[in-house]
Amino acid sequence: MILLILACLGGRTEIITIEDEGSLCWNSGGNLEIDFDQCRSSSCDSLLSSECSAELFDGVLEVSGTASIESQIGGTCTADCGVTTAICELPSIDDPDAVVVSYGGVDTVLSEIPDCWW
Repeated sequence: MILLILACLGGRTEIITIEDEGSLCWNSGGNLEIDFDQCRSSSCDSLLSSECSAELFDGVLEVSGTASIESQIGGTCTADCGVTTAICELPSIDDPDAVVVSYGGVDTVLSEIPDCWW
């Protein structure tokens, strides 16, 4: 769910909040990471926060994530695309083939999550 809330700065910026959207991947450090599928312009957008939580319950790893971005309304923005991500701290997991990850309404076996593309 993406929520748009106008900030009280003369109507020139908005706060974009992303909750449990996007996809999961393994980063180069071996951590589970959320890619919120939100392109950010370096000249118009500022990442305010990004968080991920993961809890293991009876073989199911429940993952949730939130990111908040402050974005300029109108104006000229560069066409670059910064990735919006959050790194998840995982509990101890002995067998990744025996754990199902639940994120954003999608269930995936932990060992089948792909590597991050960045």
